[in-house]
Amino acid sequence: MGCLSAPMSLAAPFRHALPPPDGRLGDLIHVTYAGWVRVGAGESRDNHPPQTPAFFRYQWHQGRTLPEFCVVLIREGEGELETRQGTQRIRSGNAFLLRPGEWHRHRPLRNTGWTNLWIAFNGGLPRDWMFTDSFNLKGNIAVIDHYELFLAQFEHLLASVHHSPAENTAGLSCQLIGLLSHMLRTSSGGQVHHLHKDELVSRALALIWGGVLESMTVPAVAGHLDCGRRSLERRFKEGAGRSVLDEIQACRIDRARRLIVETHIPLKECATRAGFNTCEHMRQVFRKQFGISPEALRKERGETGPKSHFQLATGLNFE
Repeated sequence: MGCLSAPMSLAAPFRHALPPPDGRLGDLIHVTYAGWVRVGAGESRDNHPPQTPAFFRYQWHQGRTLPEFCVVLIREGEGELETRQGTQRIRSGNAFLLRPGEWHRHRPLRNTGWTNLWIAFNGGLPRDWMFTDSFNLKGNIAVIDHYELFLAQFEHLLASVHHSPAENTAGLSCQLIGLLSHMLRTSSGGQVHHLHKDELVSRALALIWGGVLESMTVPAVAGHLDCGRRSLERRFKEGAGRSVLDEIQACRIDRARRLIVETHIPLKECATRAGFNTCEHMRQVFRKQFGISPEALRKERGETGPKSHFQLATGLNFE
């Protein structure tokens, strides 16, 4: 089978957090964050550019858990991936899958460095796959068959994101499905590792960040998981380090921020789509947390020059 050719060069590393998707297919599966990075031999492995979303940043000694899925492909070099099930060596040509709520950390070997490409994604479809054992990678890692084709698919998707980072189209979702199909078809069947030492926490994270519930409240999450509210709140606090309500609020703020700075839809609709009861509620939350109104944030998005108040407060970069 022939290889795809990327529509543009990936010569310079980049990373883009995409806005919420449009259309029904986006509800099923959509890209959230994508890019690639090169770490040379001997270079620091814990530096994160300011535009990196907060929940993607971490220090090696702490590790991290993500609220969404992420596929990482090692194009050059070697490294290691550690989860609660142990540590695995990652080599050029390997891809690995990270699932919501799964504690992990990964880094290149100091004497080789590495080049890795990543695509983070979410939606109802991958969550269904997760809970029906369709993501059956043993130990997270897949050794890719027809590697050149897989690499071309990966780079083609990244090039599409890089070309239009403010758009999250059905076309991206279709490319993502093809990429995941190739990866999962490559892997041999194996035991699925639980995503978190408490599976309830993993399922709650997937519900909150995946947007599956029409009403995103603590009682709604508990009801969907068929779990008592007090039990959910206790176990979530122990497993995730903060309350369910705090997690819901963080998700709302992240969605609202993306809609405000990366689209031109009215602020009232931004508030509704992000899960706030009213635009005024969203405005109060932004002022309390960032010291800036949504209107001012949207205005700053169109300005150039020194970093804005919001960028300094959050570490985000709009470039």
